[in-house]
Amino acid sequence: NRAEKLAKNNDDADETKRKNGLAITINPRNGGNFHIREQWKDKEDVASLDNKIKDFTNLFDDKKLPTKLPYDLRTLATSLKYRNISDKLMIKNEIKVLLKRKQQNTESIKSVIKPRIEEIKNVKDLFEFAEEMLVAQWFAMAKQIKEVK
Repeated sequence: NRAEKLAKNNDDADETKRKNGLAITINPRNGGNFHIREQWKDKEDVASLDNKIKDFTNLFDDKKLPTKLPYDLRTLATSLKYRNISDKLMIKNEIKVLLKRKQQNTESIKSVIKPRIEEIKNVKDLFEFAEEMLVAQWFAMAKQIKEVK
């Protein structure tokens, strides 16, 4: 199982990053597979992967985030990567411009997304943020399907 292997992360040279992780793999019928992984953190840590996914899922479920946002973030990350932009402030400014263009500046959204943006230090982190948003979007869709049944 791919998610189990990712969670155990046995390939990491740093032994402190092995095992005790949370991994989620999404295998859509169309499009490529993607996954996210993070070491377990304390339950009260709002920056833990499970808390971030829960918060993002709720925003998607409440229709407070546009469905295209994760894809736009991934496109932005790809663009920054190919333009060799690695400056942390420049990356954060590009994200803020994107969110402003999407008109995603309400207080409820800022309170969830702003702390996550502050964690972004490079393009790899931006890709991870986009993947987290994609996973949350899939969870929100699954939640809506369950509520219909």
